[in-house]
Amino acid sequence: MIQWKSNSFFKDKYISIGSWNLNNKEKFPRCEFLSADTETKLYYRDELLTEENAYDLYKIYGAKWCRMNIVVKAYAFMLSDGENFALFQNIEDFILCCAMMLAKKVFWYNAKFDFAIFDYYFATNNWTTSDKLIEEYKNYRKLPDKTYQSLDGEFGQRYQLRIWKSYRNKTYNIKVHNFKMIDICNIFGGGLRKNLESWGIVDNQGKAVRKLTMDYVNASIENDIDYLIADTKGLHLLAIRINDALEEISGFSLFKGDYITAGGLAKKSLLKHMFGSEKFKDNLEEFHHDFPMTVELDKEFRDNNLYQGGKCFVSPYYVGKIVKNIYKYDINSMYPAQMRNMLYPLGKGKYVKKFSDNPRSIYVLKIKNIYGSLKENMVPTWYDTLTKEYVFNINEKESQYFWLEEIKEIEKYYDITYDIENIIEYKGVYSIGVQEYIDTFYNIKKNAKGEIRNGAKLFLNSAYGKLAERVDKVECHYELCEEGYCHLVKGEMEIDEKSLMSVLVGSRITALARVSLMEYILKICKGNPKKYFLYCDTDSVHALCNFEDTNATELGKMKSEGVYEYAKYLAPKSYLLYNNLEENDKEYEVHTKGVNTEVVKNELKKCKNFEDACEKFKAGINYRCLVSLNCIGGKALIYIDKMILNPKMQQDPLDDDELID
Repeated sequence: MIQWKSNSFFKDKYISIGSWNLNNKEKFPRCEFLSADTETKLYYRDELLTEENAYDLYKIYGAKWCRMNIVVKAYAFMLSDGENFALFQNIEDFILCCAMMLAKKVFWYNAKFDFAIFDYYFATNNWTTSDKLIEEYKNYRKLPDKTYQSLDGEFGQRYQLRIWKSYRNKTYNIKVHNFKMIDICNIFGGGLRKNLESWGIVDNQGKAVRKLTMDYVNASIENDIDYLIADTKGLHLLAIRINDALEEISGFSLFKGDYITAGGLAKKSLLKHMFGSEKFKDNLEEFHHDFPMTVELDKEFRDNNLYQGGKCFVSPYYVGKIVKNIYKYDINSMYPAQMRNMLYPLGKGKYVKKFSDNPRSIYVLKIKNIYGSLKENMVPTWYDTLTKEYVFNINEKESQYFWLEEIKEIEKYYDITYDIENIIEYKGVYSIGVQEYIDTFYNIKKNAKGEIRNGAKLFLNSAYGKLAERVDKVECHYELCEEGYCHLVKGEMEIDEKSLMSVLVGSRITALARVSLMEYILKICKGNPKKYFLYCDTDSVHALCNFEDTNATELGKMKSEGVYEYAKYLAPKSYLLYNNLEENDKEYEVHTKGVNTEVVKNELKKCKNFEDACEKFKAGINYRCLVSLNCIGGKALIYIDKMILNPKMQQDPLDDDELID
């Protein structure tokens, strides 16, 4: 039986389970680190909405109407230190408790829903952002009551929310305490349920802590208290395990505030391996000394396409067609392999007239008037930045930067001409520190299990992007709009010189990764991609032929991921693979950009055969998917219809070749 409690400083009754005494200021617990969660329900005209009700409203009125009329109401705010648990019925009591506990950090998981509740509360209760007060107070630590600071990304990422809240201490003096709320989903994604299982989370008595089930519409605190406890306690125990595992293999602590994202952790760890200092600032200075970069040069290289991402495209000869006997391959840690083995561009570089014979010299070319046509038996690998397509004919007048290795690889696919404006020569050096970094974490990835292996993958996959971190950042914040809900507002572009690294280093990693991919396409497809190549995505190749030179574990080598009976490719990141493992046991691998793959997969399992499945897997087909919408009160999770592809978005197939079995 749950015992509701009350006192003079909380507005509503609350629940406290464990040793916490929340009724006595003199014995009030002190917790530096807490974990938190909320539970909400949806309403329309004060009537509780089921998922079907909300979907019906969406179908009648559309998403915009739903934002303005569906109301999110939070009915439970939970806190835990992994052993004790508290539940509050309103946001004011929750914030006050965090302040009275003198919390330093409060951890959340997938906080975009939870933080949206705080956004709306702040906007409708006269709270002030720190940006409006910092000039007046000059010190973040001494900002007044009812102040907050939100660190958000331009694509809706929620990184950190900092809150200043007043409370009366043991001597009844008014104090203002500030604490940070952090989303650990930015470090380990994959869902709380999966993480609790994969990390093997157990409580202090050795009992497994797992996510339970709950009817979210008809849920009640009394009936579902076990669910609420498991989520909040489990999150805190998970945060501890993540912190311990990552600190063990890196020396950096989440709890001490060394990082709040996987990229930030990987950047610090990589620089530590490269330059050896325990102080991040010293390592950063050494990096800037060896790889100097200015804001102006960074902009010049970026604006002229030196830094690009991975390649992802469908062979134009097979778009929308059913193909048979598909071989799928994947490069083992492709970006880390390039980081480990490449020559790094040391110093400022110099302008030269021609290439030298020095094997340690590496070159960036500035070229213009680039014209070319696809060679026989090739597939288009040139990405036209204007049309956003891979093209048969190259027609580029404007200047662009390329690493020499990539131009040479492109020349294998195209008959190409261009004018060289500039050649910039750099002294190429190998980095022993990077080699040690990659070897350390790749060996852990190969040999360890569980959370340590997951941690190693994080270090390997998150480092390269931070080396080319952008300096131009869009200031973003959430504010109340005229329609009554909070939405993301993007401000002016700001230059953050503190984040300046080296676009040269980062672009070289991605360029050599693209070169590696194009080399593998030619090898796998026996020099005839037009006949055998189906699809690629960054580090993977799908083809119609077998490739023997594979290795499942060697860094940078291609590994086989299986042979599939049938496939259909619609567009980049939208394709269907099929294996009939046993009689009446159909296995689909589904990729549908913008549409929940599990929803599509569950529908396709109902199909009699692959041809039947293909009728449901084509451009223009709608699927009912859960999406998040900013609504009054917070962020609602409701069903809407999403299309696999707009028919106009699908690549046009070429009909001059027949299907090759």
